[in-house]
Amino acid sequence: MSRQINREMQIIDIGGDPDLMAYDPIRNAIFVTVEDQNAVVAYPASLEKDAKPLHTIKVKASQPTGIILVSTTRMLFVAVRFAVLALDADSGAELSRIPVAGGTDRLWLDTAGNALYAASSDGTVTTMHVNGRQLQYESELKTNVKGHSLAFDPERKLIYVPGGREGRSKMVILKQFGALPMASEEVARAAVSGTN
Repeated sequence: MSRQINREMQIIDIGGDPDLMAYDPIRNAIFVTVEDQNAVVAYPASLEKDAKPLHTIKVKASQPTGIILVSTTRMLFVAVRFAVLALDADSGAELSRIPVAGGTDRLWLDTAGNALYAASSDGTVTTMHVNGRQLQYESELKTNVKGHSLAFDPERKLIYVPGGREGRSKMVILKQFGALPMASEEVARAAVSGTN
């Protein structure tokens, strides 16, 4: 079966500077952060011509970028200029706000561990705990690499932060404090077979 994208289906004029998106399977909608409008806008994911926004959430912050939707709890996590916001996806109400390093624009959610990680362009990684519908600050670490993305390995409880410093590419690997890396049988077998 081919998964090749072979034609443009629809163009929507957002009228601003969109950054990142999150899909809402319950409403069949796309949430888009619009930096220069300090807003998160939901559009229908259908192929409706000249689609109009379903919902606009004005945030009390500037430059919304990173976004994650937890469709089961209807929570949106949004990175803004100096904070990460927890918002109600349906009403747009702000539920909580955690101060973070400037330039934070990427988020990663560990649903099993109820942890939200935020990465800044200066290499700062902030860890927050998701407690029901609230965020709680846990820790912040300056990795000393310039980069603003991260990946989380839930099996081993490792955070990977790629970036660079002094003209060289680097990757910092962080372990959650107090977490023992526990590899599943499948991961352990793959690691053993890779060494043979």
